[in-house]
Amino acid sequence: MHKHTLYFFFGLLLSAYALKAQTVLEGHWEGAMSRLGSVQLLNFDFLPAGDSLQVQFDDPARGYFRSYAEGVNKFAKTDSVFTLNFGYGNFHCILNKKYGQVTGYNKDWKPEVLFHIKKTGVREPDPYTEENISFINGNVKLAGTIYKPKETATFPLVILIHGSDEQTRRTTYMRSLVYVLTKNHIGVVVYDKRGTGSSGGNMNTASFHDLANDASACIQYISRRKDLPVTKLGLFGTSQGGWIAPMVANRWKSVGFVILNVGPAVSTFKQDLDRVEYTMRGDGFDKKTIDSALQHSRLYFDVVRADTGWNTLRRSVALFKTKPWGTENNLLQLPEKMNDEDMLWWRRNDYDPEKELSRMKCRVLSLMGGNDNLVPPATNLPLMERYLAKAGCPHKIIVLPDAGHNAIAFQTLLGGEWKWPEHYWIWPQRSPIYYEAIIDWIKGD
Repeated sequence: MHKHTLYFFFGLLLSAYALKAQTVLEGHWEGAMSRLGSVQLLNFDFLPAGDSLQVQFDDPARGYFRSYAEGVNKFAKTDSVFTLNFGYGNFHCILNKKYGQVTGYNKDWKPEVLFHIKKTGVREPDPYTEENISFINGNVKLAGTIYKPKETATFPLVILIHGSDEQTRRTTYMRSLVYVLTKNHIGVVVYDKRGTGSSGGNMNTASFHDLANDASACIQYISRRKDLPVTKLGLFGTSQGGWIAPMVANRWKSVGFVILNVGPAVSTFKQDLDRVEYTMRGDGFDKKTIDSALQHSRLYFDVVRADTGWNTLRRSVALFKTKPWGTENNLLQLPEKMNDEDMLWWRRNDYDPEKELSRMKCRVLSLMGGNDNLVPPATNLPLMERYLAKAGCPHKIIVLPDAGHNAIAFQTLLGGEWKWPEHYWIWPQRSPIYYEAIIDWIKGD
């Protein structure tokens, strides 16, 4: 999506811990967190990384991923206290070195969440080997990594194409896909989006055409690597990458499949209108208020296209800045001046995917979230089916029940009251068919 759309990915960061605790934390840990009796099992691996630690987290609901602690700092008064954030907020944790256990809590949640893990067992080795690579698009040098599945003579290879945010090889969902796909004998290429990580360029001033050229440069690099035992090559575009991937696939006969992971079938402007409407619906706004917000959004895009009409838009901006909900979470486009950075971004990327989707030749899998407010199936599914049918390409569209834009079902309180055991907390859950559908599509013909 556009650069201000919140891509709801779950972060993972070990933010502070004591130097003396570091060697004790290294290793494999298992346990759970609980909320008034409702339990979510957890697995952690704390891995050495210079004077810091990497943290690999296995959440059965969300998947596997790894994050990197960027620094080591003293926390509190002892070397046994640290803060851990693994996607459920900041947990105040206490390490018991003698018994190899960590306990903690997060009081920001009401009721609070308790945390308990024990050092046990042996970490499962990574199912891949890594090779760092670089390739060039014009004057932009991009950095990436090829993850090759172990003990596999030949393998399909998939290139991951980013969403709208700053995304690198360390991004949570990238790491999750790398782990799951390589474990299933599928190779993965991940590169730092331009302007992030070790890649040059600037993502904020780039057009979709520029980003498509970055992905094409990656394909060109792979095609020159005769030493790679690749049986088939494909693209995996997430969110904004769902607009980019078809543009790239249509340039290369060597691309045998595309996976559009919550990728839109509507135009960029229409997608943002959907975002406003469905987000407000989900938040319980009345129709009159939603209609007024949509009227403002349409006015904004009229000004973007015409490059005129600022005085009318300025009055609308002033009106909606008086409404608290209008400024929350970047719900509406509220520019301070004509042709600011955001407006120029929208003008560069006034894009409709109809043409590219309607001429796809390779196999296409489209995954949509049933509760996705950013790419709602109600508007995207009919168009996706129409365009791919027109293209005549083999395709499949799957709507993941209850899933949001991150392909994970929302957490909720079953029954609406904190009355254990009749009522209890349902932790977020990734659709059980998500990874299965992806793996089957990559391995299929």
